[in-house]
Amino acid sequence: MSPSPRRRSRVLGIAAVGLLPVLGVAATSAAFTDAALLDLGAPGAGPGIGNPNVFDIAVEDEAGAYADAATEADAVVLSTAGSPVFSEDDPLALVVNIANRPSSASGDVVIELYDPDPGADDVFDVLRFDVYLAGSGTPAIAGATADEVNEAGLVLEGMTPAETRMVRLEVLLGETPAIPGSSTRIGLRGSGETR
Repeated sequence: MSPSPRRRSRVLGIAAVGLLPVLGVAATSAAFTDAALLDLGAPGAGPGIGNPNVFDIAVEDEAGAYADAATEADAVVLSTAGSPVFSEDDPLALVVNIANRPSSASGDVVIELYDPDPGADDVFDVLRFDVYLAGSGTPAIAGATADEVNEAGLVLEGMTPAETRMVRLEVLLGETPAIPGSSTRIGLRGSGETR
């Protein structure tokens, strides 16, 4: 029995320019103790106000080193191999490895998508994302717009010091017509908070 003919994919000349992971950190938890005297002390030295532990997350760059990117302007650029093209039925796979540095505290990282280069010929808004967290074979969300991904509140929970987790995106061009020859970039933002 011969395999059934595969549906011909409509491929537009829409280039996938790159992925820009950005990691932001907000160490907002606070602790205090009751005492007869006020002794704030040095960070990590005991009683005091504030969280002495820093949550220090980073993203793996193309050379395999981990880099900080606290703002979108500092984003680590990860290019896609070859000449990637979006299509309606052949997903473009993109992988980002997020690490919690060894000297860091434990915490959670919220994953969000953003458009780093909005413009008239940009196709970011018609892309559909399947997002896989921490090596899972099942998407945490599938067929979603970037806004829907962000509204889903995807979290890498309980990242411990020296731990690395993978976020994999599979990206399809939505059925909304797009302009052939257009391009876009995809931004992935990880916002962390200590536990």
